[in-house]
Amino acid sequence: MEALLNPAIPDETYVTLLEQPVSVLYTAPNPTERNRAQELLTKLQDLPNAWMRVDKVLDFPSSSVNAKFFALQTSKTSLFGTVGKRYRVRPVKASAIMS
Repeated sequence: MEALLNPAIPDETYVTLLEQPVSVLYTAPNPTERNRAQELLTKLQDLPNAWMRVDKVLDFPSSSVNAKFFALQTSKTSLFGTVGKRYRVRPVKASAIMS
């Protein structure tokens, strides 16, 4: 599973490997396994270029719903995390939009 942290792996390999920790996170009965999967997936989301793989996961025909959900969470995390800090973007408050 740690191979996912390598930015040099091809997109198709990335998407295929992503299914394992995502599946473990949602289906493993063992809490230790789930925690390890969660830690890995969090590390993936924290990578500076994590958002660049989101469309690959969403477009890959055999991606599970859970993998696609993870990809969408990654795009949100990256948008307001890494990308937001780099370009000094701040989320807009709902009250500012309504007025």
